[in-house]
Amino acid sequence: MTAPVTHILPLTLIRRTRLLPAAGNVLVHSGQRVNALDIVAETFRFPDHQMIDVAKIFQAEQANELEEWLQVKPGDQLQVGDVIAQKKGLLRKVVRAQQAGKVVSIVNGQVWIEGTGKKFELRAGYSGVVSEVIPERGIVVTTHGALIQAAWGNGKIEESPIVYNPRSEDEELLPDMIDIAFRGGIVFSGYCGSAEVLQQAASLPLRGIILGSMAAELVPLAISMPYAIILTEGFGRIPVNHNVYTILTSNTDRQISMLASCWDPSSGDRPEITISLPAEGKEPKEITMFRTGQQVRFLGEPVAGEVGLLENLDQENRIGVVRLTSNQRIHVPLVNLDVLE
Repeated sequence: MTAPVTHILPLTLIRRTRLLPAAGNVLVHSGQRVNALDIVAETFRFPDHQMIDVAKIFQAEQANELEEWLQVKPGDQLQVGDVIAQKKGLLRKVVRAQQAGKVVSIVNGQVWIEGTGKKFELRAGYSGVVSEVIPERGIVVTTHGALIQAAWGNGKIEESPIVYNPRSEDEELLPDMIDIAFRGGIVFSGYCGSAEVLQQAASLPLRGIILGSMAAELVPLAISMPYAIILTEGFGRIPVNHNVYTILTSNTDRQISMLASCWDPSSGDRPEITISLPAEGKEPKEITMFRTGQQVRFLGEPVAGEVGLLENLDQENRIGVVRLTSNQRIHVPLVNLDVLE
């Protein structure tokens, strides 16, 4: 049975493709070193459309009149104030562009203009080297270091050192634990169930919060926060798994990159925490099969987030026997496990 893989690795090769949502301009070159917050490409999205009815404005009676008055054609780029149509004579009239854009069509004297839209800036998301430029679309960025693939993110990107580590894997982050000394840093803890914590973090402000889990009712507030939030396990009260705890607490003084993107199973995009390190790692496998001896994680109750060793497999019934660090053995359906590699 094919197993879902979650990478929680102290050292690996990280190679990620970062793409614009539409064709645009790439601002960096191959071989250039970038930081997670660097803008590497830009484009324009969601253009608006405007129709100017020249025939109606000028009260045209014949098609040849429109041909004489129109000063633009499809494909022309317009700036504010450019002449679109002009009627000469005693009753001289001029129609000018009210916004910048492109003439996309002219039908029966109606001029359709597509605006430039809103500027979209693509950030690197990872600290590393641009190993490939994809013309008009984006880049491939490569680095070596620690990789933690997580369960949920609020859509932000941040980078900073960790300024607070939890005393245990299930520690709850409380309002009185948010200190002014944490300003500009990333706070790491086990669980958050308080809206006040998120609000205080915004007022400092923090650059990010990494949690094992969070109360589900805080999702709307977490999405609105100006800093990055990543949950390594999910919602409810689930402790940070031991592997994540070890990696983050042993790299406190290093820059932590948080790409708190939404998990999209169709594209493979998911929230990730990375730490660039001065050593070389091997590229991890993206697909694997369940086999005995693997380190696996429980995805559901009663031990959600717990990590153990897969000791036995019943492929026919798709059931495994997992030994926890406490030496307790649990029979569990394989669909309730993912593999940590």
